[in-house]
Amino acid sequence: MAKTLITLAALSLVALTTGCGESDTTTKGSCDGRAYELSAESDKDHTEISFELSSQTSGETWQVVIDQDGESILDTSTVTDEEGELDADVTVAASDDESTFTVTATPESGGPCTASIDH
Repeated sequence: MAKTLITLAALSLVALTTGCGESDTTTKGSCDGRAYELSAESDKDHTEISFELSSQTSGETWQVVIDQDGESILDTSTVTDEEGELDADVTVAASDDESTFTVTATPESGGPCTASIDH
């Protein structure tokens, strides 16, 4: 009986420490000399997708699309700040299944910058 209680207590502890669902994933890269960082941060309820790009040109207009497994979850136009940087963030419900998040950022003049992350 004592062995059974210890085993159950150990299993409960494992479930508590691994069941919190918190995780972070980040990828970095560049497109045409523009550095970017794409990250996904999850807790038990939500996943926040965050994309940052440094174009080095302030006032530049970009179209940013974020997809989750091929479905658009954000489609917006944004302008780089005084430092030539742009940020795009979106929060979705957390899932037990891994998703692929893809960001396509396209300046008014120039080709698209695409980044993906599995989370």
